[in-house]
Amino acid sequence: MKSWAQLDEEQIARMKDREEWARQATQRRKEGIEALNKTRKAREVSWKARQEQEGQDLVDQMMEDLCRLNPEWQARKEAVLRVSF
Repeated sequence: MKSWAQLDEEQIARMKDREEWARQATQRRKEGIEALNKTRKAREVSWKARQEQEGQDLVDQMMEDLCRLNPEWQARKEAVLRVSF
């Protein structure tokens, strides 16, 4: 039969094991949340860049259409580009 001291040591060891397991589980959850946040932020940046490019493409297309329909718009565009640069 085990003495009270041995039982206490076993209980202490089990308690330490459980605390370590809980610490590791908490760390894994924290790392998982951080990974999800990082992935979400990367998707947002990619989406914003894509939206900006699509918007710029739309503006470019509209300008091309205006210039094609009205040659005066082409002259205005060229004048703005000469002044801007």
